[in-house]
Amino acid sequence: MRLVSLLASATEMIAALGCLDQLVGRSHECDYPLEVQALPVVSTVQINTDVSSASIDAQIKQLAQSKLEPQNAALKALSIYAIDVAQLQSLRPDVIFTQTQCEVCAVSERDVMQAVQQLTGLQPRIVALAPHRLSDVWEDILRVGEALDRQKQAAALVQSYQQRLAHLQPLPRQINRVLPCLSGSIH
Repeated sequence: MRLVSLLASATEMIAALGCLDQLVGRSHECDYPLEVQALPVVSTVQINTDVSSASIDAQIKQLAQSKLEPQNAALKALSIYAIDVAQLQSLRPDVIFTQTQCEVCAVSERDVMQAVQQLTGLQPRIVALAPHRLSDVWEDILRVGEALDRQKQAAALVQSYQQRLAHLQPLPRQINRVLPCLSGSIH
C-alpha cells in the first residue's frame, strides 16, 4: 500500500502502527520520525509562517484578496496551502491522510479532494481525521489502523495510551498532598 500523509499526527500514527515503510509522501509539516524528512513533500504553505501572528493574519487577508477567479475565490481564500498535484500523481498513493478540523492548521480534506479531482486515473482513499477532544484522537488512531489493515495494533496502541494516561491521573493529587508539607517546611 502506498501512503501519503498531509497531517503530522497521521504520520506519527502511521509510524506507531509500523507502516512507515509504506509512506511515500508527506506534507511540508511532517518532520517526525526523522526518516520521513527524506520523503517527497506534496504540500507547501503559501505564506511566511516565521513571523508574528499579526503578520500571518495580514498575509492571509492579502492572499484572500489576491484571488482573481470569482467562482473559486471563496474556496481558495480559505486555504493557505497548495498541493503539488504533479508530485501527488507521480507518487500514486492508495491512501491519503488529511484532516477536517481546521483549514489554517493543515491541508484540508477539501484541498485534497480538489487535487485528486485534477488527477486522472487515480482514486486514492481519503482518510480525514477530525479530533476535537481526546476521545476523538483514540478514534482517529483506530481509523488510521483500519485504513492500514492494522486494527489490532491500533486498538493495542490506544489501550497503551489510555493506560499511560490513567497512570498519570493520580499524580496531581499526590503532588497537591506533598506541596503543603513542603511549603510549611520552607518558612
